[in-house]
Amino acid sequence: HGTPAIAPVINKEGYVFSGWDQDFSAVTSVLDVRATWSVQQHLVTFYDETGQILSTQMVDYGLSLEPPTYQPPTGQQLSYWDGMVEQVRSNLHIHPVLETAMYTVYYMDGPTLLDEELLAHGQSCIGMTPIKEGHTFEGWNQPCSNVTSNLTLQAVFTAEEFTVRFYDFSDKIIETQTVSYGQDAVLPEVTFPSYSFSGWSTNTTN
Repeated sequence: HGTPAIAPVINKEGYVFSGWDQDFSAVTSVLDVRATWSVQQHLVTFYDETGQILSTQMVDYGLSLEPPTYQPPTGQQLSYWDGMVEQVRSNLHIHPVLETAMYTVYYMDGPTLLDEELLAHGQSCIGMTPIKEGHTFEGWNQPCSNVTSNLTLQAVFTAEEFTVRFYDFSDKIIETQTVSYGQDAVLPEVTFPSYSFSGWSTNTTN
């Protein structure tokens, strides 16, 4: 009666002991004394590729954090951060690990994807020569050298042209037309005195 209790030495991972919830320096009755805690905080520092500080964050023990927005130097991209940002349990110094930036070149014919190619920053396209029935490939709609971003290229084709000749019954040419591949010829209107016109000898569509 009237004497102090001797407190135990206690630890709790991730927390700082703040003290006991009541006085026990002169005990005069039965006591239930409870420990109080404050969560431990850790300083996480993010750096850029030159060692300059990007940001600092105080993080409660065991929580995760989002890395800061970071723009790598031209021609490089962020591969990963060299420290854990999940369930932080200590002070951390985190740096970016960089790699050569890679870009995708898409080769298109209208909405149709013909091929794609992965290039490192500054490289030029190897390219392809697409084949399209009835057309001649003229090239791509823009250059593809020193690539510095994802790129979509559209194939440029020129349709082949054909000559269509219309003859009368005596093999005399009535009309000559130039028709692009896949298009229809325009049928001329004809009259032959003393004859009834029955039609043309060949289909002139497509």
